[in-house]
Amino acid sequence: MRLAENQSEARRPLAQRAIARLMRSCVLAVVGGCLLALLLTARQATQGTIPKALACGLGNPQTMLANKIPALFYPVTPNMPQNAPQGVFPMNYAANTSIAFIEDLSRVPGAPKISSFRWKWNFGDGSGDVFIVSPTHTFTKPGTYYVGSWIWDTTANDWTSFDSAQIHIVASIPANPPVAKVSSNKAYVDLTGSVTFDAAGSHSTDGSQLKYFWNFNDSTTGTGPHIVHQFPLNGTTFVALIVTDARGAQSMATVNITIQAHSPTASLSASDLEIDAGSVVNFDGSQSLPPAGVSGEAITKYAWDFGDGSAPVTTQTATTSHRYARSGLYTVSLTVFDKQSEQATTTLKVKVLSAASAGGGVSPLVVIGGIVLLVGLTIGLYALWQQRRRARMIREYQEAQARARRSQRGPRAPGNGGNGRSGNTGAYGSYGNGRQPSRYDRVPSGQTSVQRRPSSPNGSSDTSSGRRAQRPDHSPNRGEW
Repeated sequence: MRLAENQSEARRPLAQRAIARLMRSCVLAVVGGCLLALLLTARQATQGTIPKALACGLGNPQTMLANKIPALFYPVTPNMPQNAPQGVFPMNYAANTSIAFIEDLSRVPGAPKISSFRWKWNFGDGSGDVFIVSPTHTFTKPGTYYVGSWIWDTTANDWTSFDSAQIHIVASIPANPPVAKVSSNKAYVDLTGSVTFDAAGSHSTDGSQLKYFWNFNDSTTGTGPHIVHQFPLNGTTFVALIVTDARGAQSMATVNITIQAHSPTASLSASDLEIDAGSVVNFDGSQSLPPAGVSGEAITKYAWDFGDGSAPVTTQTATTSHRYARSGLYTVSLTVFDKQSEQATTTLKVKVLSAASAGGGVSPLVVIGGIVLLVGLTIGLYALWQQRRRARMIREYQEAQARARRSQRGPRAPGNGGNGRSGNTGAYGSYGNGRQPSRYDRVPSGQTSVQRRPSSPNGSSDTSSGRRAQRPDHSPNRGEW
């Protein structure tokens, strides 16, 4: 029992400091003319309220800038100092280097011009106060300093604390810092929902391993290249990723996030997800719903982005149409808004085909098939032409051979006695078997030869050299010379 009481007492200072820290950070400047009244509030996160403050943190725009880099909400930790400032600059700054400070009120709703206030700055290094709107200061020694800003309260005739942030000064900043990249799976999230943050694409320039540090601007932090986070309060802020390489060089990247107490639900459908170039797609967001459990809520407008570079369209109705002129893969987004201007976004992709590959044109398979068929038909016709050409050449060759043989053989001998039979009778009948006599066969006595050799130009026969025109009688069956 005694141990439990001691543990409770050990935890009580931390809780008191956390509550005090939230009370100091929950300040809203409501200015009319030159008057600024501060309202301090602190409510439970389950009620979905926003702590009102001009300082850094969830639900409030970041105001103090150092070289245009905003301070982030100071994380609540067990060892946080009692006089912890409202914010902390995430990046290191080099000593003996000029740093420009300013309170940027352009993102504070209803805030007057910054020049309408009297300002006082102190940089925590013993250099004294500075009474200008946007001072420039140089820290001569490395260390951690608290930078504070005040405005003159005309009602109390005194200076009132406006903002404060912690800044780290180092001897020097390494050259070629790493590259920081951050993304989130949601830009708008319900108060009970969670968001996934990713540092993919971040890398060092010297090849060393990176350290990943996240500041969610809600008094909490995290480490690692990927992280899931749920915000305790609704509001608009940004999440910062700080990457550090082995040399100590740093880079920062941020992503905006809006946490809503009650979010609508966005739904989007299309008449066709794959169309021809020049076709029209009809989009429908009628299934989008207002926040559940909130009476009187409704979807008031629909913001369409067709993803092809055309101007976004906002409608009061849940349907619209769009014509896609060029081929490509487009991401269409629909953002719906309710009466409280809370919003939700959803997307889908539309594939637009080119004219050559459109459904009304020729399919690539058909084109390839046609080419193959044409090549096959051409080869077949060529083979048939070659076959016919070869057959014709063979036929012509055979006919030429036949004509040559006929011209060498000469005319046939006439029949004997006009008996109407072939020359296998009569004077040549003795040769038998219907064989016609050869030019070398001996001619019977008293008859002339059927075939003679042509006479020579001097009138002599072809046997002018004393050679006989016919072979001897002893070889009657030899062929022609």
